[in-house]
Amino acid sequence: MINRRTFLQRSGLGLAGTLLAPTSLLHSCRPGTARAHIQGSLHGANHATGHVLRQPDRLPPPTRTLQTDVLIVGGGVAGLAARRELARRGKQEVLLVELDEHVGGNSAGGRNEVSAYPWGAHYLPVPDPRNRELLAFLQEAGTISGYDATSGLPIYNEYHLCHDPEERLLLHGHWQQGLVPDLGVPAAEKNQIARFFRLVEELRHATGADGLDAFRIPLDASSGDVQFRQLDALSFAEYLDQQGFTSSHLRWYLDYCCKDDYGTLALIRRRGRDCTTLPRAKAAPTTPPQPMC
Repeated sequence: MINRRTFLQRSGLGLAGTLLAPTSLLHSCRPGTARAHIQGSLHGANHATGHVLRQPDRLPPPTRTLQTDVLIVGGGVAGLAARRELARRGKQEVLLVELDEHVGGNSAGGRNEVSAYPWGAHYLPVPDPRNRELLAFLQEAGTISGYDATSGLPIYNEYHLCHDPEERLLLHGHWQQGLVPDLGVPAAEKNQIARFFRLVEELRHATGADGLDAFRIPLDASSGDVQFRQLDALSFAEYLDQQGFTSSHLRWYLDYCCKDDYGTLALIRRRGRDCTTLPRAKAAPTTPPQPMC
């Protein structure tokens, strides 16, 4: 399985190749083009400070000591949520420390003369109406403006909503609508893809012997039924293998979904060991990707 160091090395080489490529490959950035005025830069975590912390013997001596009842390490979504909840409960002696120059992590954003904008993909699906904690936060943030008197469902601020993008896939040399492979996919594989989505739909509505949903956010509201909890002991690859999902087109799609939503790869078991598919762009290759061990 590809490790973190190898991934970073390959990513760096790929980025360097892009930055050092001939200007003919960077047509939109060339002087004199219609897009030449568009400026940009790479933005990410403060890796320089992070590397310094890996060598504590090189750090300067501390200049002061702080006492606190609660210390929160990291000002990303989890740290900020914890800080907010503690403040909501009246806990004031709380210190939050952050490695970067600003809090937010992947949820950080910025603002220009036109509007606010995100640095990361921090969006969320319309929440379950039963998730009262999240709904309360969204109302506090102005995303929910009130509740419908008849249905009781939240009324969302249109300015905060975004529609699903219209995505296309380049498959076998042709464009198709949507990201689920379909064009030119063999009938047997199409049947697997359809069966996978039927299974997902069944699991969406499944409940355990305790009457709770099999899968629900927050996770502690999910069922404790062993038939669902035992899935935690399986990797996604093992689960797909058990269910007989062997379609290379389906595997490519699920690998893409895992990278897009979780920043990781869907593992594929081959020859008794874990393999991963090569990182791909959003458009699929003309043939299904081959596993790389």
